[in-house]
Amino acid sequence: MKKSFFTAAAALAAALLVSACGGNGYTIEGVVEDSALEGSKVYKMDGFNIADFVADPTQSMPMDSTIIQNGKYVFTGKVSEPDYCMIYVGDMSAGNPAAHAIAVIEPGARVSVVTDAGHKTRVSGTPSNDLAQRNADEYDRLTDQFMPLYERIGSGEADAEESARLEKQMDEIRAQMQEADYRFVKENINNPAAWYKLYNVGVTAAMEDDAVAKLKDLIAGAEGSTKERVDYKGIVDRIAVLERTAVGQPFTDLAMEDPDGNMMHLSDYAGKGKYILVDFWASWCGPCKAEMPHVVELYNKYRDKGFDIVSVSFDSKKENWLKAIPEWGMTWHHMSDLKGWGSEGSSAYAVNAIPHTVLLGPDGTILARNLTGDALAAKLAELLK
Repeated sequence: MKKSFFTAAAALAAALLVSACGGNGYTIEGVVEDSALEGSKVYKMDGFNIADFVADPTQSMPMDSTIIQNGKYVFTGKVSEPDYCMIYVGDMSAGNPAAHAIAVIEPGARVSVVTDAGHKTRVSGTPSNDLAQRNADEYDRLTDQFMPLYERIGSGEADAEESARLEKQMDEIRAQMQEADYRFVKENINNPAAWYKLYNVGVTAAMEDDAVAKLKDLIAGAEGSTKERVDYKGIVDRIAVLERTAVGQPFTDLAMEDPDGNMMHLSDYAGKGKYILVDFWASWCGPCKAEMPHVVELYNKYRDKGFDIVSVSFDSKKENWLKAIPEWGMTWHHMSDLKGWGSEGSSAYAVNAIPHTVLLGPDGTILARNLTGDALAAKLAELLK
C-alpha cells in the first residue's frame, strides 16, 4: 500500500510537470550542489522592470519562493509570451543571496538552473537561455580579471605608482564589459535574453559623448513586444530629452524649493547674463563629495567674473541636503524637490548618474554637458579669461 501511494504520487507529479510544460506553462528545475544551502529558500522574481523600480524604489517586487530539498527546487508558471525572470538562491534578508541567475521563461519551456558548490550558476534548456549564458560567461571572464586588481588596491599594499597602473587596467576592463553588454543587447534586442540588460546599457550609453547616436543605434532593430517594454520606452524618452537638452539648445527650466522652502526657478538665474553651472548632486553621493572641493575652488575663482552655480540635489531627506551644503562649502544657489532619482531634474535633463553638470551661456544656451574636474576647469578658463 505504501509503495503504491508513492508510485501514484510520483505519477501525479510527473503529470503536473508535463502539464506545466504544455501550452503556456513553463518549468524551472534547479539543482544546488552546495549542501550547506539545503533547506534554504530560492526566490523567483518576474514581471518586473528595473526602470519601474528606479522610479519608485518603495514599490513591492513580485516574488515567488520555494525551498531547496535534496539539493533541488522547482518553479512552474504560465506566460503568454517570452519574458525573463531572476532567480536568487539563499537568504535575501541582507540583500546578498548566495547566487543568482537570469532565466528566460517561454511557453512550453523547461529551464535548467544549476548552482555549483562555488555558487556559480549556469542556465540552459532553450536557445534563449543558452544565449544568456554565453553572455554571462563573457561577463564572468572579465570579472575574474577585474577582481584581483580591485582586491589588490583595496588591500592598501599597493604604492601610488602600482595603484595608478591597476586603476588604468580596471578602467580598460570596465570598458570591455560595457562594450560587450552594448553589443549583446544591440544584436539581440528582440530576445528576452537581452532585455534584462536593456535598462543598464541604456543608462551607460546615455553618459557617452555621442549619447543620442549610441542610444538610437542600440534600439534600431527593436520590433514587436520589445517596443512595449518600459525599458525600451524609457530609452526612447531619454533620446528625446537628450536631443532637447543637447549642446546648442536653450536650457529647460526647473522649479523646486530652495533650502528655506521658497519656490525658485532655474530661470531666476539662467539667461540673465552670467555663465551658469547647473550642478546635479546628492549628499549621499561619494563621487559628488570628492568632486566638490574642485567646484568650490572654481566658484571662488570665477564668481566675480560672471560665473554662478545652481545646484540641484537628488536627496530625498531634507536634513541630509541642508547639512551637506555648509559642510561641503557650497555657498551658491540650491534647489531640490526631495524626490531622489525621481527628481524633475533627472527627467528634464536625462541625468542618470551624478555628479553631472550642464554649463549654460549668458543667454541660457547649453554650452556643455557633464564637464567635471580638469575638463570643467579648462572650459571655464577658456570662457572667463
